[in-house]
Amino acid sequence: LAGTNTLPPKHGGDSHPNAKLSVAKVLEIRTRITNGDMTADIARAYVVTDAAIDSVKHNRTWTHVQ
Repeated sequence: LAGTNTLPPKHGGDSHPNAKLSVAKVLEIRTRITNGDMTADIARAYVVTDAAIDSVKHNRTWTHVQ
């Protein structure tokens, strides 16, 4: 419609230009969490912060990945 505001497309998950993780990596991370691996060890392996892994663990991020 003419004159309406349109928002730019949202980038989420691995389509975001700054994403350090992919869907495949998130699935691997969740498997490692289930297997009892320490958050810090997982973070080091994927070169992300402990907080990033914690957010995946508690479904604050990557919620679209099951």
